[in-house]
Amino acid sequence: MLVDTHAIHTLGADCSNHSDDLSVAATTLSSLPGAGAATAFGPVGAAFLAVLADAVMVEARAVAALSEDLASAHGKSGALADAYAAADRRGSHLL
Repeated sequence: MLVDTHAIHTLGADCSNHSDDLSVAATTLSSLPGAGAATAFGPVGAAFLAVLADAVMVEARAVAALSEDLASAHGKSGALADAYAAADRRGSHLL
């Protein structure tokens, strides 16, 4: 069995970094549309802005969920790399 445990740990760190980026994106999405949008669109655009705000909130929740999944991948990938290393050590002792 040949496994690059360093690459697995690197993947976990990258997942964590992407998780942080997605968390920032979700926070930014949650603030849209901005306060000035109602003034810019006026009463005619109120219904549009309400639908837009709902759609943006759905997407912000999806991005936040993806961020959480990636954050959990960091710990799981580390545990997986450690398990491979332990299996390799056990195999070496058996030889």
